[in-house]
Amino acid sequence: METVADGEVTGESISEVPVVEVNEQNFSLAIVQFCKALSRATLIAVDLELSGLGEIGRNYDHLQSRYDAYKKAAESRSVFAVGVALFSLRKIKGKSIKYKSHVFNFLTMSNHPFVVDPDSLKFLRSHGFDLSGHCEKSIGYTPAHLRDATKPKNRKDSMKVVWRAILDANVPIAFHNGLVDTVFIYSHFMDLLPASSDEFTASTSWSIRSGQQRAFFFMSSENSRDRISLSPNLSEHIKRFDSQSGMDFLSICFR
Repeated sequence: METVADGEVTGESISEVPVVEVNEQNFSLAIVQFCKALSRATLIAVDLELSGLGEIGRNYDHLQSRYDAYKKAAESRSVFAVGVALFSLRKIKGKSIKYKSHVFNFLTMSNHPFVVDPDSLKFLRSHGFDLSGHCEKSIGYTPAHLRDATKPKNRKDSMKVVWRAILDANVPIAFHNGLVDTVFIYSHFMDLLPASSDEFTASTSWSIRSGQQRAFFFMSSENSRDRISLSPNLSEHIKRFDSQSGMDFLSICFR
């Protein structure tokens, strides 16, 4: 597969892809560019940077145990960055697939007090994350799970609007750390998290406009011990999307 950021592919591999940093200072201008690229996307990839996960191991015997731990972390910590890569299909020829890509990195920070894990700060710093710049320029947001406890005049919903735009695009979404990232996205940019993993799994069909649209997800993590299919309703929508688009999807699950 070949990817081009701007212009045509030359057949050479790309070692670097330009990333648009979206922050509090340039949000109004950058969001226009983002929405333009989003309108042409045929695949979206999302990855989060977090203020921490706490004392969470990966060897839980049951999905519910893992979900409980991630839920607790999401309700006490902040999303520091939302990386979004937008891919638009250019051409398929034989085994060659050409995409045009646009990559955006939204710098974010909860407006409410949150926990920061030392190991997470060290990890971010070791990977070039500018902590000082982040404090100065990050997009403040009101976590969805605290929205009702926040006065309307104090609410900041910019990132909720961004996520709604992503869902409204009705394009397949790929995650690297699927369960962790979707738990945080749901808790911070959507709504209160359900009590059980079964309810959360059903909710990740994420109906838009009374079920008129759906968003579909590829989810994976390092732990493959737990596998759970998404709701049958979502599976039917995926099959229908497959037949309408002529695209084949792998099975979708948390694992």
